[in-house]
Amino acid sequence: MPSFLSRFRKKPVTQVRLIEREACHLTLEEWRSDPLMVKQARDVVRKPAFRHMLDVLRTAHFANYHLPATADTETRAFQQARCEGYSMALSNLEAMAEFEKPFAELTETFETPEEPTATAPETID
Repeated sequence: MPSFLSRFRKKPVTQVRLIEREACHLTLEEWRSDPLMVKQARDVVRKPAFRHMLDVLRTAHFANYHLPATADTETRAFQQARCEGYSMALSNLEAMAEFEKPFAELTETFETPEEPTATAPETID
């Protein structure tokens, strides 16, 4: 049981500090085209704890929860969008461990089309 005097002691003040750091602006394609980053991601994805975490996330997928039969169209559309976004996030997370050769930038190789000349329509006699 706490003593009578312990109620009057000052309790330590909890301080919350915001730690700001620069956000990464890499795209998934840029990540996947860098062999070093892909190797690091592959090392993480191969760990059993990470695989287990992904399994838990798949189990918690929104597609596993059913809407009531009385749900309106807007609610169903919202649920479908959540499911697709969740699936995409999980797929992208796993895709970070797969190397993809960068696409070569396309250059235009065509010439400007010639203007068609106006011809009189043929008449059938």
